[in-house]
Amino acid sequence: MDKIRRTLTLCGIAAAFCFGSCISMTDELDLDKQISLDMHIGPGGLTIPLGSLSRIYLDSLLQISDGSTLDTLDGGIYGIKMRDSIDEVELEIDQVTITVDNQDIDPMETHFDSAQIDNVEIPEDVDTSFVKIEKIDLSTMKLPNFNSSSESELINVTGTASPERITYSPSIDEQTMDCSFNYDYPNDLKKLNTTWFGPNKGSRKGQKLTLKIDFGGVFDVLSDPEITISGLTITFPNRFTVKKDTDKEGLKKYIDDGYVSANDNVFSINMGSGKVKNLSASNRVLPITFYLEKGDFSEFDDQIDIVEQVVYNVNLKISGLASSTDDKSFQVFALMKEDILLADVDADTEEKSVDVARDTITSECVVSGLDGASRVNTIKFFEESSYLYLSFSDLGISPFELKNNDPESKIVLRFPEAYEFDKTYCKNEENTDAGTWSGSIVTLDPHDAIGHTVKLKVLSLKVDQDVNKETASITIVTDVDYDGTVLVAEGDGIDLEALDKLKDKELLVTVWGLFEVDADHTEVISDEMSTDFNTTSDVSIKQKVDDQLRLVRRIDLKQYSDVEFKLIFVGVPESVHELNFSRFTIAFPDYMQLIYLGGDKRVKAVGNRLIINGILDDTEIHDLNDGFQVFDLKVKELKFSEKDGTVVKGYLEIDKEVLITGSVTASNQQVTAGSNDITVYPTVKFAPMDVKAVYGKVDPSIEKIKQAVSIDMGEGLDFFKEDNNNLSISDPTITLNLNSTVTVPIYLDLKLSTKNSDGEYIKKNIAPDNGKIRLEKCDSLEESRTTTIVISKNERTTASKDTMYVRMSRLPELLSTIPDSIIFEMTASADQSVHHYVDLDRKLAVSGNYDVSVPLTFDSLYIEYNDTIKDLGLEDIGDKIEAAKLLIVSDVESTIPLGVILSANAYDKYGQIIPAEEVEISTCVIKAGADTVTKSVMELGLSVKKGGLSKMESIILSLICDSGSGNVSIHKGQWLDMKKIRLVLPEGIKIDLTEDKNKKDGKKK
Repeated sequence: MDKIRRTLTLCGIAAAFCFGSCISMTDELDLDKQISLDMHIGPGGLTIPLGSLSRIYLDSLLQISDGSTLDTLDGGIYGIKMRDSIDEVELEIDQVTITVDNQDIDPMETHFDSAQIDNVEIPEDVDTSFVKIEKIDLSTMKLPNFNSSSESELINVTGTASPERITYSPSIDEQTMDCSFNYDYPNDLKKLNTTWFGPNKGSRKGQKLTLKIDFGGVFDVLSDPEITISGLTITFPNRFTVKKDTDKEGLKKYIDDGYVSANDNVFSINMGSGKVKNLSASNRVLPITFYLEKGDFSEFDDQIDIVEQVVYNVNLKISGLASSTDDKSFQVFALMKEDILLADVDADTEEKSVDVARDTITSECVVSGLDGASRVNTIKFFEESSYLYLSFSDLGISPFELKNNDPESKIVLRFPEAYEFDKTYCKNEENTDAGTWSGSIVTLDPHDAIGHTVKLKVLSLKVDQDVNKETASITIVTDVDYDGTVLVAEGDGIDLEALDKLKDKELLVTVWGLFEVDADHTEVISDEMSTDFNTTSDVSIKQKVDDQLRLVRRIDLKQYSDVEFKLIFVGVPESVHELNFSRFTIAFPDYMQLIYLGGDKRVKAVGNRLIINGILDDTEIHDLNDGFQVFDLKVKELKFSEKDGTVVKGYLEIDKEVLITGSVTASNQQVTAGSNDITVYPTVKFAPMDVKAVYGKVDPSIEKIKQAVSIDMGEGLDFFKEDNNNLSISDPTITLNLNSTVTVPIYLDLKLSTKNSDGEYIKKNIAPDNGKIRLEKCDSLEESRTTTIVISKNERTTASKDTMYVRMSRLPELLSTIPDSIIFEMTASADQSVHHYVDLDRKLAVSGNYDVSVPLTFDSLYIEYNDTIKDLGLEDIGDKIEAAKLLIVSDVESTIPLGVILSANAYDKYGQIIPAEEVEISTCVIKAGADTVTKSVMELGLSVKKGGLSKMESIILSLICDSGSGNVSIHKGQWLDMKKIRLVLPEGIKIDLTEDKNKKDGKKK
């Protein structure tokens, strides 16, 4: 009896062990020690209760160990969780010091020589400027192309000499052609409503398409064939419209028009009893022609992405006489090969901002009749009769219209400060206010200026100019700088011809005027010494810079750089004790931006110009060593044009001029004209300029980031990494927190790969769906910028400017089998479409951390798992059992969401499987649990023959764990109960309890 008790106990433990294996553990289940040994014999055999198991929690089965990447996530879901830092990558650009050659400007000489003034007229002068309009280009539109070649089934024709006609009905069914259409809207295109097709631009007739049906095989086999198209349909996607071909030399030549129809997107032919005309042995191909008229794409806002199909069917009725007594066969072929062309569109456009290129209006007039005058300082005009006219040609962009009364739409004209205008007056020929004044700058509304003539009222002109003694005249040259931004209003229903008008335009600007002089208030100077300056000298820079710099548009200096400027006068008469400088201007190279920090009221700096207005005293004009000096003149920054700032072979190399212009007079100092010459020696010196930052373009060499992240599931859970466990994970996420001090926007080419424990790739180089990731620049005023990049399988919406969601729809492929490591590989490159700001004193680096979160929430979960029960030790009782059929039965309650199919095989001590004739173990099914608790019954069958049980040394269990088709999550706190474990012997059991020794002694056990 002790041996029976031992056998039954082992069965109970084996049952508990088997169920534990279904959830991947074999050593944590403990049968309740108080096992009832009562035996109940009733209908159906013998039932022996074995007891119940204590409630088993998934937490205890998983046994998450220290250092494991398996953790509980939000909501108690188990998942893989990892966080660590990413190695810092630095970007280094060399320091730069700019040196400018110091210049001694060529000496300048002047001499002396002394009036009413006539009315001033500025003759008409035309200047051409350019309006830079970025074209709305439709040339990149990838229209569909159709390509199909299909044949009917093989029709067998029995050879006969009979005169009777034979009829066949070949068909070509459900043939398809791809109809893909991809197009990203260019800038300023808001909507593409309708597209007309065809080879002729501007036409809305449509494009003729041809489906060729080849009846060559028919004419080879049949004599005098008659062909009827009993049914032909060509069905385009709903958004397309087709039309019939009504050309008498087209489809009508072969098929009467009444059999042909085109409705919306369907072209069809149904001839009934009609016959195809004009086919013969020499003309065997029937061209089915029709027009693809247009397509409706109004549902798409910024991108068209269509992948659809054209479907066609051809059903024929063919009769004729067998042309031979031999058996033959034929097929009918249908072919189409067409590229769709763009003819016209109906489009809506956004408001469009276009640039009027910066340019200069130059006007020149001659004021004569200045006999006796040596100089003209100021000319006053009569207010009501002196006007300057500006005419702007029409841009010719109809039906587009310029936007009206928008502060962003303006043309700005900057007049020389010498002009004084009536600041309340700026009208066009329609007497409409066309602009407003601010100082010497007038801002025009393009809507009221372009295509109009604008009239300005001139009050005075500060000439400060010597009279040409030979002609008794002065020439007044006026340069007016202008540029602007013109807003073109939104357009609806714009066709292709109108879109083509949106391209760079010439703008003709005409200037003219007539001014009546107010002689009583005009300042004309006689008998005074004056000189004009107009001289130049070259200034050059040849500076080695970092090879990573490509373009320099602006240079910020570490501190303002000194400029020394000095004028020494030689030959000034002793009778001259002061010189009056009037707009004496030294124009340094146009890339220099100057600032004057001194207190001399005669001196100011504007842009690249040093301007001197005022009187130089006796000491300054007679001191041959120091002369007149300008102190505290500085270079504030350097600004370059695209051409000048281009770095060639690592060098910034520029040659420019210093230009000196202006007038100097010696008023009220009588000097004999022509008897004295004065020579002026200008000198300029530049201190070296230490560069702090560069604004331009940089193409930095950024070291690739490559980092491998190991995944440790913890002891007992490595079955998740088995190759045959293919997991379909619902929503894994990888978060990258990148901290950047780089003031350049960067494109990140991100690739993710996974490897197994053998170092083999599971998946390699999985990239975001939209390609590269753009990492915005760190603002130069900020210490750093942190950008969070959330990579996920599913589409998400951007939360803020510093958080971007990147869709990687193939992300679950990386984790189909839980990998041993994830490899991040990021290649960075600077965005070359924008200008960059690079602070050379600043550490430029990218660092950060990653956060991997993979919830064990599966679209479906399928796990194959094997486990072994060893050292059963049944040999001492196994030979007592002749034969038995056993059932280990248990009531199961579970919230663990995995169903289990359990099968097993018995093995002997040599590792050989025991034949099913001696030991057979049936399959056991355990239902998956649910949150609401799932109840089920477990039955494990075991059939043994005498001696089979004693051979059993081990049992290898094979488990298939499957969630089915539903979504599952493995949560903290999920459990199962296994109650009323019992051994059922449906057919009873036969045990030989007699031992040899007992038989010999005649004793009972």
